[in-house]
Amino acid sequence: MDMRTGVLAAAIALGACSSASLTPPSPIADAGAACASLNAPIPAAAIALPTRGAVIESATLHGPSAETATDPLPFVPPPPEAVIVPAMPEHCRVVGRIEPVDPKAPPIRFQVNLPSQWNGRSLQLGGGGFNGVLVTGLALPPDARIDLPGPLARGFVTVGTDSGHQNAQGVALQAFALNDEALENFAHAAYKKVRDVSVELMRRRYGQGPRKLYFMGSSEGGREGLTMAQRYPKDFDGIFSRVPVIHWTGLQAAGTRMGETQMDRDGCRPRTSSSSELRSWPNATGSMRSPTASSATPRLVAAPWIWRRCAARTAPRGTAACRTRSSAPGAPCTRRTTSPLRSQTE
Repeated sequence: MDMRTGVLAAAIALGACSSASLTPPSPIADAGAACASLNAPIPAAAIALPTRGAVIESATLHGPSAETATDPLPFVPPPPEAVIVPAMPEHCRVVGRIEPVDPKAPPIRFQVNLPSQWNGRSLQLGGGGFNGVLVTGLALPPDARIDLPGPLARGFVTVGTDSGHQNAQGVALQAFALNDEALENFAHAAYKKVRDVSVELMRRRYGQGPRKLYFMGSSEGGREGLTMAQRYPKDFDGIFSRVPVIHWTGLQAAGTRMGETQMDRDGCRPRTSSSSELRSWPNATGSMRSPTASSATPRLVAAPWIWRRCAARTAPRGTAACRTRSSAPGAPCTRRTTSPLRSQTE
């Protein structure tokens, strides 16, 4: 028997043993009453890291639902998990927030979905990008097969979070990092805190904690998974980390370097061999100049956000394009640079 065959045989045997040991707990007769009972706050003592406890905003019982198709645009081609909303069993949907120690820090929002027919296991799902959007745990995991039931339909408790900050229109995605507690939550603490809250909810709902806990994430969620393995190795029985963003500093430096390579010194115009290659460029009011017949096709074309930013940079004070209207009359217009944590006056 070669090594590969031996490992496969061991994995099959281990899986069989695990399945045999995971006898699902008996379902509670009155699922509605059991779900409603989860509205009680969760004390800080139930969470290993410092918090001011958790508040349950809603705990509602949802009946079974069939699989439905979605409109995956603007993703072309769409990822598999964006094509459908998977079928769901009867489950209790708990939404709440973990209160921060720092009153200026945003709360950590979470959602825990507890099926009436539980298999004794839980799956916590990671986020993406800079997070800031609540992962509901209701969708299929990244790249999951759409012809197979999702984790909730298979009896898993599913868990998700926004990692401790909420995106807002007109606010840079990274602005939360100005608060130390919010930054630490994004880095690692939020996932541990939400894990502890979910375990407490499972104990309340089923009368016992989970026999197996798993974490699954892709990209940023993959980084979260590796961080859980490094910082909290005893908290999960298995972690699936897909395409993790693990060289964080290098990634940000590479993005900045690429931006500097593509843009000229003022950070506005795409860098090309000559200005005549630009087919169009915004004037001071932000409207686009018409391309000329002699203009060549540029190798790089500025994105709309660059046009808006650069129009604001050159706009007269008092016009809609100027970002800062609170400055004294005649003062220069202030624009935000490529870094969301500082501004530059020109």
